[in-house]
Amino acid sequence: MLHHFTGEAHPYIQGALTADDLRRFLDRLGAFRILTAHAYAAAARDGSLQPGEICLTFDDALKSQIDIAAPVLAERGLTAFFFVYSQPFVAPSPVSFEVQRYFRNRHFETPEQFYPEFYDTARKAGLSAAVDRALTTEEAQSWLAEYSFYSEGDRRFRFFRDQLVTPEVYAELMIEMLAAHSVDVAALAREIWMTDEDLRTLTDAGHCVGLHSYSHPTTLGSLPPGVQEEEYRANARHLTEILGARPTVMSHPSNSYSARTLEILKDLGVTVGFRSNATMTHPSKLELPRLDHLEFSAKTGAAYAA
Repeated sequence: MLHHFTGEAHPYIQGALTADDLRRFLDRLGAFRILTAHAYAAAARDGSLQPGEICLTFDDALKSQIDIAAPVLAERGLTAFFFVYSQPFVAPSPVSFEVQRYFRNRHFETPEQFYPEFYDTARKAGLSAAVDRALTTEEAQSWLAEYSFYSEGDRRFRFFRDQLVTPEVYAELMIEMLAAHSVDVAALAREIWMTDEDLRTLTDAGHCVGLHSYSHPTTLGSLPPGVQEEEYRANARHLTEILGARPTVMSHPSNSYSARTLEILKDLGVTVGFRSNATMTHPSKLELPRLDHLEFSAKTGAAYAA
């Protein structure tokens, strides 16, 4: 599972790989058999995947993926899954988590310098109790502990965002911070995400484009069933209009889903789905395991990233 890349017109953000980093990462996968995306999906559907057979997946339709990663895949003769959420293509939001990620990385020297200003903004908004809980409790410290690449600051922030405030309250805090730093959200959005034509280019090159919800809620699995359904129906409509065929593969945004989510996906004709970790003992075909490239590095001792 890969996300961000840096180089050319794409400045470095936390966890991003250069083209050479990606080449080294692929070299580290030499003990595995990397299947094409369509071959992997077919084998997953019919239960014929063999030990050591893997695939490459990219989430969030980031422009750096097509500018930097796709050419490396082409030179290696590889294809991958690209999981796309639709809102940036239709109406980029100032509170999109990718806008916020770029804001944290480009307006602060490190994300760790962003967090104190964020918590100050939250305290001024009357959220001191929630801030104190995020900064002091063991519950917050261990949030998302299965992802070893998150720092303690990352985990505490995500606990505050996902567990202690509503999406609406969090959005208000971020809008206030973006305004305070005079961020041009529309200009930033043009740097971050792919275009419709980029998606067509990927499919023409043999890659497999799939669902990732409409707006990428970080707690999608806890939303009312009707909201979940519309998230995926709107996502499917958007991609079908662009690509001329309804996607049958997906990945769960922020690994958040429920039993009802899986029923909704089945009703939409989705046959293959991916989690964002490999912790489930008996995954279904809509819960296939993935390993983040940073987690792979931690587990193998690889040093492919600059």
